[in-house]
Amino acid sequence: MAKAKAAASGQGKAAKKKKWSKGKVKDKAQHAVVLDKATYDRILKEVPTFRFISQSILIERLKINGSLARVAIRHLEKEGTIKRIVHHSSQLVYKTGEVVASATVETTTWRDQDDHRIFEQSTANIWNAIASATKQCLASSNTPPEAVKGVGFDATCSLAVADFEGTPLQVTRGSALGTPGERNIILWADHRAEKQADIINQSGSVVLDYVGGTMSLEMEIPKILWLKEHMPADRFAKAQFFDLPDFLTYLATSNRTRSCCSLTCKCSFLPSASGWDASFFNKIGLGDLVHDGAYPQLGGAHKDVLTAGLPVGNGLSKAAAEELGLVEGTPVGSGVIDAYAGWLGTVAFRTASDGSAALPSLSESRHRLAAVAGTSTCHLIQSPEGVFVNGVWGPYKDALFRGWWMNEGGQSSTGQLIDFVLTTHPAYATLVEEGKKQGKNIYTILTDTLEKLRVEEGAETLTELTKDMHLYPDFHGNRSPLADPRMRGALMGLVLSSSLSDLARRYYLALQAIALQTRHIIDTLEAAGHDVRLVALSGGQAVNAALVQLLADVCGKGIVLPPRGAEGVAVVRGAAMLGRFAAEGGQTAKEMSEEDQGTLLWRIMAEMTPEGILVKPAAQGREKRLLEAKYKIFRETIEIQRRWRQEMEDAAK
Repeated sequence: MAKAKAAASGQGKAAKKKKWSKGKVKDKAQHAVVLDKATYDRILKEVPTFRFISQSILIERLKINGSLARVAIRHLEKEGTIKRIVHHSSQLVYKTGEVVASATVETTTWRDQDDHRIFEQSTANIWNAIASATKQCLASSNTPPEAVKGVGFDATCSLAVADFEGTPLQVTRGSALGTPGERNIILWADHRAEKQADIINQSGSVVLDYVGGTMSLEMEIPKILWLKEHMPADRFAKAQFFDLPDFLTYLATSNRTRSCCSLTCKCSFLPSASGWDASFFNKIGLGDLVHDGAYPQLGGAHKDVLTAGLPVGNGLSKAAAEELGLVEGTPVGSGVIDAYAGWLGTVAFRTASDGSAALPSLSESRHRLAAVAGTSTCHLIQSPEGVFVNGVWGPYKDALFRGWWMNEGGQSSTGQLIDFVLTTHPAYATLVEEGKKQGKNIYTILTDTLEKLRVEEGAETLTELTKDMHLYPDFHGNRSPLADPRMRGALMGLVLSSSLSDLARRYYLALQAIALQTRHIIDTLEAAGHDVRLVALSGGQAVNAALVQLLADVCGKGIVLPPRGAEGVAVVRGAAMLGRFAAEGGQTAKEMSEEDQGTLLWRIMAEMTPEGILVKPAAQGREKRLLEAKYKIFRETIEIQRRWRQEMEDAAK
């Protein structure tokens, strides 16, 4: 199975030197942080020797502090010396779920130094990376193209824009907006459409009932409305809009058919006979999209939408097959958003709540929440009946399985939060240096430091060690269950310390905060009618043993992990399942009954998902009481922040 994956990380790649243009640069998030010419020249001298540039690399290699490194990265980007890099990968997967080969190729994300909200990418850039990575997979594994039986795509829920011939149209604000150009993706993390989201959320439309009552500015409709308001009308009329997974299947097959996952979860597609609500589009100013119920710019009417894995068109087109190094006509499964691929790749684990190995049934999926955790975290759970949860996206009908409904919670910043807490602390350079000295990674150093502090202070647990400190994690707003982008982070219990010990405590607080907010999401889901019994955790955070145990203890749920070394494979495996479904089901899969489609997809999931590792709740006695008190304080912090915000708004009137 060949699989192409879109996944983001934030690093910079070394490029051509440029001359110093300013004597200093101030970091708006800091106080008088200045990048002087001497330091800048020293950085420029080293840049060509680096394969990648990141804040942590500058700290480690050049021995400068975190704030200065952050300013340096911003200045290098502004001068064009570096660009932000993301990675796209292709993987070859056996029908057993085993990864045969993997390759990753860099692509670019563009930022606007004058507007921190802007994140843009290029479909041509991404497709070329996928093509290169796919050929590398075939070559490294000596796999002949004809051995690949199906192709599946997942990608971020980002908005791709092209004309009806497939030519990319620019999404960058300015006179060229809507004309042919490279930068044709508004990334999911782009927050330019805040005003447009507010307009939509004041519409009172039934559409809002299916996104937890509030449509996020990260979804596609606010972004499309932003384009409508800023693009000349004649250019807007010629544009078609795709969620990125659907654009990849379009490039692969030359078929414009959209996926139910993308349209339902990010484009206001409803579980009705028509799928689209014309009154909603007319009310918010996007009536142009209706076209007498044909909706050509969004992909067509209800009958033209495919559920997960159903074959798209006639498989790989001749051109796409040549670019990927595969065979024309190879089946391509209808794609899904990356987090949903993570759900596919984890929830069929053969692990029961008591830790024994057992083959699960589709009906058991309603009790399994998938937490796909990287820079941010998505929480996904399926149910046979739609569950309306205030502040949580969904219920989304047919997002993956026909007849089933999906709810999606999320934390906008988790892995990113941990990185921020570490790299902005004065002791971060010391932490990096200690890691080099001892030959250990920084997380091991932090764990060792915490354990030493626990012993020195006579604390029974790390929770007791940090009982007088509290961190609220919404540094980038709240996605769930508050759906409040104005929420902000908070840290309480500070002392006059810039030591490594203080950094270690703050690190553990960040882990606690992630776990406490996860419980808030699960509690909200269960209060609305869900019954969560196990949490399937995948992604980069699944390797953090301290976080995993905190999630189990705080949430009171068993946490199931992928096999060691395979924590990041879940999303890959999920996309491969789509390719296998398209290959085994063939064109006749579209005519299958709802039950037969579900049986086939679940069988594929169960066969390709390995037995997981169960981590049970372990907190008892004092630690359990302390965690309960922490959760109570966590919830009170929300109320206090909102009350203070209102008091300040009232005072400012």
